[in-house]
Amino acid sequence: MRNRLLFLLCGFLLVFPVSAGENRFDGTTFTISSNVALPIRVHYGGKTLTISSYQYTTYTRISNATITDAHGYNCIYRHTYDSNSGSKGNYVHHYYNITGVYSSSSSSDGYNNSSSSSSNWPRKEKKERDSGPYVWDERNMPEFYPNLHLRVGFSPLWGEYVDLKLHVGHGMGFTAFGGVGYDWVCYRDRSMPIDPNTGKRTMSIDKMTWNAGIGFTAMYQGDWLDLEYDITTALVVGRTTTYAPCSMLADFSSTFFVGNTGVFGFYIGAGLGGTIEKSIRFQWDARFGIAINFMQFNWF
Repeated sequence: MRNRLLFLLCGFLLVFPVSAGENRFDGTTFTISSNVALPIRVHYGGKTLTISSYQYTTYTRISNATITDAHGYNCIYRHTYDSNSGSKGNYVHHYYNITGVYSSSSSSDGYNNSSSSSSNWPRKEKKERDSGPYVWDERNMPEFYPNLHLRVGFSPLWGEYVDLKLHVGHGMGFTAFGGVGYDWVCYRDRSMPIDPNTGKRTMSIDKMTWNAGIGFTAMYQGDWLDLEYDITTALVVGRTTTYAPCSMLADFSSTFFVGNTGVFGFYIGAGLGGTIEKSIRFQWDARFGIAINFMQFNWF
């Protein structure tokens, strides 16, 4: 019972930032890539807003803007919004994700996606990209990465678990994750010792699991089903449902974010490895679940 309460408490502490971090007020948030020269100037409705930081939020709704960098070049950006009308209050919050600038000779090419009802880059070069190798550029750079997101899922090796996964980088980068679980469904009684008095397997072994991993990840902006997703390979260590003190696996997984905001998604994964004991035992894993993206940043 104590371990169940500990598991539920960890899950609550991980989920809490999701609700606490939502923008439930009128305003506009600007996220600016580090390759854009600051300060930027946002021209809207006959006014000018000067921004000198890479993350900025104002309580003013800005739905139609022209944005220039410190050198006067027009910025490349994506404009989306989040709105709510109901019992929880009425609000409209706009988002500008600024990823680069045009040169003076290409500032009128029209790649800015300033329509507030859309969240995808115009696909002017889709045919060229489909016919050749995939190349990361300002128009297919993932918007929802880098990020810190929560995963809630099921695995025969980790049980029912929650973990936090950090993605660092744009296009290509590194990932680190860790979490805890509890084995309610895959109760591996065959791994438990036999009681010499009853001849039955005991039920007293702690079913808590934990895992931590680090690896390499590639992030994509969705020509495939219009999703943003990553492909991650990692080395994972932890305590599994087989109750080995520690196991190590080579892990492969992908997370897919859906919708205009990229808050929710799903993930799948698989792994191969063995226990770290005197006698090594083979172990495999297959897992799936939901992903909740509650922190996006461009610090790296």
